Amino acid sequence: MKKLVFGVFAVLITAFLLPGFKNKSSKPRLPATVQQTLDGVDELTARQMINNFANNYDLDTGPKSVSIFYPISQINTINNLLIAENANASIATTGVRFYLGSNQPLDGATKLNVSILMVSTMGRQAPNSNHSSTNGDYYIHAAGILSTTEIGVPTDDNGAGVLKQGGLLYGANPPAPSVLCSKPSPHYLAEGLAYSWVQKRYENSSTDDPSAYNTKSEFFSYCFINSLFTTLINNNYSGLRVYLGEGTDKNGNLRDLFILVPTKLVNGQNQDDYDCLENLNPNFCRADSGSSPHFTNGAGGGYDEGELCPDVCD
Repeated sequence: MKKLVFGVFAVLITAFLLPGFKNKSSKPRLPATVQQTLDGVDELTARQMINNFANNYDLDTGPKSVSIFYPISQINTINNLLIAENANASIATTGVRFYLGSNQPLDGATKLNVSILMVSTMGRQAPNSNHSSTNGDYYIHAAGILSTTEIGVPTDDNGAGVLKQGGLLYGANPPAPSVLCSKPSPHYLAEGLAYSWVQKRYENSSTDDPSAYNTKSEFFSYCFINSLFTTLINNNYSGLRVYLGEGTDKNGNLRDLFILVPTKLVNGQNQDDYDCLENLNPNFCRADSGSSPHFTNGAGGGYDEGELCPDVCD
């Protein structure tokens, strides 16, 4: 009898140690995630930078040559992730929001050290007292896909340095568009407009405006941003440069805004390119309502027309 009891006990112990038995008694392992911006800044740091800027942006009257460059490899990684998250019913990505973030200025100082951050968005049922947009930020992504260190090359108050890297909107003359755009999207800017808007925030320009910032962020729809990224990836572009410019919004108000300019590799530099992406992609997004009030002819350069904060914010 003792042998029988001992034998049963041994069988139970052995079964418990087997993988199949063990899995039935343990909780399923959830996929690993990270909490960060699309450009590799952890959520806590990003939110602090965004809050620093929001609390001090209207006091900064210094130079504002703010830009960032994303290589095409990073654009491809971000685009693939957004495609997967847009197809996920629990997320259903609605687009991206470019934020201005900064350090906390020292006591008595007003000059900010400003960076650009790219944050993904998902739908919100309705705005509330704290949020005026139906597109809410989210930072949780599957681990092992995005960079976990900040990517891109953010540049603050050094437009001359960006010009040497191929940022032609900081040049002495506007870059000429190489092709006409027969069916532009609502985001396409008229010829020379992107240039004149960026020049107003270029610290070495005779048209430089030293006034305080008046924008915190700008949202772009998934339809547009996916079209932009996909067209760059499929047509040998080297990346995307995002500039801070000063122009007019859809209501004609003078606003700081983000201007998105494709780049191509020229003599080892990521040079701004004014080609019409809509000519290269017949499925380029035109779902955003209305047409651009800034496009008046067959040539253009640069993309804008997003949802601006502080009028419409997360």
